[in-house]
This record gives sequence, C-alpha cells and structure tokens, in this order.
Amino acid sequence: MWYLFFKALVLPPGLFVLTGIFCMLFYRHRPKLAFSLLCTSTLLLYAMSCLYVGKYAIAMLEPKHALMQSDISTFKPQAIVVLGADRIEAAPEYGYQDSAGGNLLIRLRYATHLYRQTKLPVLVSGGRGYDHRVPQADVMAGILQQDFKVPVNWREGQSLTTWENAGYSRDILQRAGVDRVLLVTQAFHMKRSVESLRQFGFEVLPAPTHFMGLYERPITIKDFFPSAVAFQLSSFALHETIGLLYYQLRYFAAGDLNAPD
Repeated sequence: MWYLFFKALVLPPGLFVLTGIFCMLFYRHRPKLAFSLLCTSTLLLYAMSCLYVGKYAIAMLEPKHALMQSDISTFKPQAIVVLGADRIEAAPEYGYQDSAGGNLLIRLRYATHLYRQTKLPVLVSGGRGYDHRVPQADVMAGILQQDFKVPVNWREGQSLTTWENAGYSRDILQRAGVDRVLLVTQAFHMKRSVESLRQFGFEVLPAPTHFMGLYERPITIKDFFPSAVAFQLSSFALHETIGLLYYQLRYFAAGDLNAPD
C-alpha cells in the first residue's frame, strides 16, 4: 500500500500538486527557490503535454515491430498469457457488473485474434486490486468467453502488480507443463512485462498491441500544442520507465514478489 501513496506523489499530476504546495510554503522565506520550482514545474508540465514528447517517450519503450505469423511458427508457444489492465467498476449498462476499460479491451481483442490464429490455451492474469470485489481475471474471462467466444483455460486472480502477474502465472502454468508463452499487453508495457516473466523462467514471445509511438509519421505544429492526450502518453511512459528502473535495481536481483505495478 505504501507505494501507492509514493506513486501518487512522484507521478503526474500529483507531482505538480506537490510542487505547487512547496512553492506556496517557500514563497515568503525562499522566494527564489519558489520561483525556480514554479518555472521548472511549468516547463515540465508543458513538455509532458506536447504530443511530440509523449509519442517519442512511448516509442522508446515500444518494440520496433508487431508480432508476425512467422515468429509464432518459429517460437512454437504453448499458451497465450493476457495481462490485466484498467476496468470499469459496476457498469450500469451491464447490470452493475465490472467491465473492461479501454486498454484492457484492446488486449482482449488482440488475444482473441491470436487465439483464432493459433488455438492455443489462454491464461488471463489480474487480481482484485485494493478496492475491488471481483478479480480482474474473472472479468477478463467473462468477456473473452461470452463476447468473443474464446475459452479461458486458466485464471490467475491473485496478482496486484506486473511482477506478481508473472510469479502467480508461473505457479499455474508450471503445473500444466507450459514454459513458452505468447504475451499480450500494450506495446509500451511490453518491455517490463517480458522481463518480469523471464525472471520466473518463462520463454516469452512478445505479442504487443496498441502501438502509440512516432514511427513513420510527419511532425506538425500541432505536436507542440498542449493536450490531455499527450499528457496521458507522457505519464504512461514515465510510469513504465520508473517501474523498469525499480525492478532492475531491487527486485530482479532479489526475486521479490512485492514490486510496484
């Protein structure tokens, strides 16, 4: 729980709220420091709100290409692993049952596409979180089976983080003799996810979806206008970068299952 509070402070928008509080506290006694903090915070906010910066930062995390059919034929995976993402809690249009958020729905759709290509067994991974009654794995399985007609062989419903996704999935798949998997998640989340699964002994073929980086795209003046979409991209990139560094510095070496999401 402690790291949720830490994340709320060091990641946007909490970072800018905290900076504003410091500026108010220092305004009378340390006006130069307060002014410097305000200028730095404003410039950082502008940079994170530019589409060019957001897309460039995301592109640095994403694989350079999508999965190819030849990759699957060469790798010969034994199962498809789909990692959880955002959810919509108590959606009234679905009888107040939890439903998939945008990122999760994108993952489930791509997992459906891969299942229809390969007919491989599917594992969905995601726990209750800190404030949900139903494990995310149950929400994912329900959507795959009812809406996409994809059978779900295993549900991992204990994990709270990407690292735990890997560890608890290993416990399930090891008993089934599975150690080579197709891994489905957002492209920007793939690097950290692959490293986590490999630390638990999986051989992993990345199956990234939802590429959002620059790639072959002309740069326009609109890329430097502040926007909420750009700010979200930059926040995703910052979150993933901090997560990668944290895993590498502390948890990959120790094999601890309490790493942050």
